[in-house]
Order: sequence, then structure tokens, then C-alpha cells
Amino acid sequence: MSYIVRSSPQGPTGETGPAGPTGSQGPPGNTGATGPTGATGATGPTGPQGETGPQGPSGGADLPTATVEAGASANAVIEYGYVQTTDATPTTILTYALADDTLYLIEATFTGRDQAGTHRCAYGRCAVSYRQSAGSATLQGSVQTTFADVETSASMDATITVSGNNLIFQVTGLVSTTIKWDLVACMKPRS
Repeated sequence: MSYIVRSSPQGPTGETGPAGPTGSQGPPGNTGATGPTGATGATGPTGPQGETGPQGPSGGADLPTATVEAGASANAVIEYGYVQTTDATPTTILTYALADDTLYLIEATFTGRDQAGTHRCAYGRCAVSYRQSAGSATLQGSVQTTFADVETSASMDATITVSGNNLIFQVTGLVSTTIKWDLVACMKPRS
């Protein structure tokens, strides 16, 4: 048997049906390449200057001014010394070489203390020393005390002496006692 298929005319399009559910999200795409860096911009103009601050307090009484004459030595020298003593032998804490044809005013402060804090001391000494015509260092007069000795034992001491071309700063501790000493010495030269 055979069938004959005949085509019939197409009918009108029907209405659009309702939208179906949204499908799941797909995987993210690859990140694109970074673009080139842009040119640096021009520097901006300088900002305005700030206001001037208030004037400070006045300096009080006028102090005299000092003039340094040509060839004069105006610089003081500050030296520090450290030493440890274990007996009552005078021990050098600092040696300072004096320049020839120069006078020095020397001011020194010595302090000492044992580890336990049982013994403490402080001494202030002042001296004048000089060298002249390639000679040895000489003390002019005696070493002076600048403040009363402060000490837990009168056996401790500090002094300034000379040897050769040098100032010698010495301390004396106590028998069988370890004492750590410090020195601050100021030499004021005048050539």
C-alpha cells in the first residue's frame, strides 16, 4: 500500500509560550592581559609658605660678648676616663699630652662606686699646668679642690699630677675592694 503525503497550507503562528527557568551560571572566563602603565603626570606647583610663628621670649639680661683674638686657642677639650681599682694603690685613669708653649686650666670630676654600693665617692679638682720652650709639663701652684670631697672612706682619693709632657689623672681605691671609677676632665688651653 502506498500513501501519498500532501502538504496542506500552513496555519497561523500561535502565541509565544511562557519563558522557561534560567539555566545555571557558566564558569568565569579568563582574565584579560594588563594594559601598559600610563605616563607619570607633571609635578604640581609648590604650595604657599606657612605663617611665621610667634616671637619667642626675650633672653633676659644682656650678656657681655667675648672676642677671640687671632692665634688664641678658644677650644676646650673634654676627655673621659674609666678604670677599676682593687686596692689602695694610686692608679692612672687618664693621661693627657700637653702642647708646647701652652697654658692649661684643668677642671676634673672623679666619681667612684663599688658593686655593692657600700663605698661611693666624688671629687672635684682644678689645676693650672703648662709647657714652655720644649720643657716638661709643670703644675703652676697646687691642685685645688672645687667642692668638698664626698666619700664613704677618707682612704679614697683623686688627684692631678704631671709626668714628662703629660697631665696624669689618678685615683686611689680601697684595699680588697673593687671600685669602678669615671672621670670627666676639661682642659682649656691658652697658647
